[in-house]
Amino acid sequence: MLFSPAGTMVGMVYNLVVYPMFTIYLSLVRIDRDLLLAAYDAGASRLRAFFEVTLPLSRPGLYSGGVLVFVLSLGAFLEPKVLGGGTSPLASELIRQSFETRVNWPLGAALTIVLIAVGALTLALAGLLAMKRSPALRRTGA
Repeated sequence: MLFSPAGTMVGMVYNLVVYPMFTIYLSLVRIDRDLLLAAYDAGASRLRAFFEVTLPLSRPGLYSGGVLVFVLSLGAFLEPKVLGGGTSPLASELIRQSFETRVNWPLGAALTIVLIAVGALTLALAGLLAMKRSPALRRTGA
């Protein structure tokens, strides 16, 4: 498992799994218990109450956890270096190698710009998706 792409992924999941857990937990704690009780009183099963009440109300925590993990994984270079052994580097590891090992500054700069552009585009699309799905965000414009 060491010095393989699977080892790199396991290490990244191990390091990054706590961040969405915090955001999801905080969004679940804020859900009013009376809403679930009202769904049960209306005849909803536990599964239907989850999909109709809990999941839509916890969606901001899911989105923020996903964005947080995405941003942190963009800059992860320790896991590919230590666990992957440089055999299957991620974009940040390629950038580090371009500057430090290969001393190819133009390539490193170009890869950095591409990484920033891809990250910004992905975050913009995630923001638009969140805005489209959340009526509260559309009303306030936040």
